[in-house]
Amino acid sequence: TLTGLFATEVLGAMIAASTIARWSEAPARRRALTAGVVLALGVAMAAVYLVPAWIERSIVQVLSMTAGEYQTKRNFIAGRLLVEAGPLCIGLPAAIGLYASLVALARAETRRRASELLRWWAPAIGFAALTLAPAAIVWRAVPLQAYVQFPWRLLGFAGAFAAAAIGVTWAAAIAPSLRAPWRWAPALAASIAIFVAGRPYGKLPQAIAAADVPETPRAIQALAKSSTVVDEYTPAAVFPIPRRPRPFAAQVVDGPARVTAVSRALTEELTIDADGPAELDVARFDFPGWRASTEEGPAAATFETSINGLIHVRVPRAGHYRVRVAFGSTPLRDGAAALSLLALLGCWPLLRRFTRG
Repeated sequence: TLTGLFATEVLGAMIAASTIARWSEAPARRRALTAGVVLALGVAMAAVYLVPAWIERSIVQVLSMTAGEYQTKRNFIAGRLLVEAGPLCIGLPAAIGLYASLVALARAETRRRASELLRWWAPAIGFAALTLAPAAIVWRAVPLQAYVQFPWRLLGFAGAFAAAAIGVTWAAAIAPSLRAPWRWAPALAASIAIFVAGRPYGKLPQAIAAADVPETPRAIQALAKSSTVVDEYTPAAVFPIPRRPRPFAAQVVDGPARVTAVSRALTEELTIDADGPAELDVARFDFPGWRASTEEGPAAATFETSINGLIHVRVPRAGHYRVRVAFGSTPLRDGAAALSLLALLGCWPLLRRFTRG
């Protein structure tokens, strides 16, 4: 999510740099305008997720994602790990490719295409450098950097740009006048060398024993402690965090009453027989979008959030009630979805233009 957005910003910066370099050329300006519109539409299409996630972040424990061991400053990696075999590396082939690019610049023909090489090697080097401790001063200036948590997440982008840069370097370094056998033979040899050099990076440091992998629903449920790493999507009011599956769908917490519940994916159908005013908790965390409606009963049931973040239902007097608790959309989410739909529709003219071109 956020890590991917940073990569989008880098791609946008690359397009902007290329445009500035050729600003006097009308085609370059048109391409830049089109790229800017495409990037804007891409962000707008994600509004259905981004807008509620950002505006409603205060109602959940999202700050737990940025505390303790999840702080960015505590997760930089040592420089040697960038090329050593292991999970936190871009691989020896990328390092060799960068060295080969520097050597290739000895040719005048390659130097004339240096801007093409830089366009790919610069992001690769930049992403890799951002994973190292000296980059802490840069991270402090990056918006939303705390939510990235682990700088090494950028290594995937570094590897992708490096792989493309190796191909661009090869195209720039090999003279077009060479006949096919002499062009393809070194390429094949280099590909085999990259494959051999990359094999150690694909090995798991430790195998997982088959006996340690849960296979049945009951075994999986017994091991499940949270649906997220640090319970960041749990409502802010919930404390302590529950560590076991819910023992009930609904239960009376005050007053003389009995309740039964029929649970479905996004609804709870409650049947309540009360001998007087009563209160009950529904074992669902209360997020914006949950609503309660009284389908039968002597009075309307009311609905609020309990002190521990659950859905809390009150019945005002004795009687038989049927209450439906259901999850639906909100005006904020409807507006965000409409923005995403408009952005999607806005892609149609661009697609027609590209297909005609």
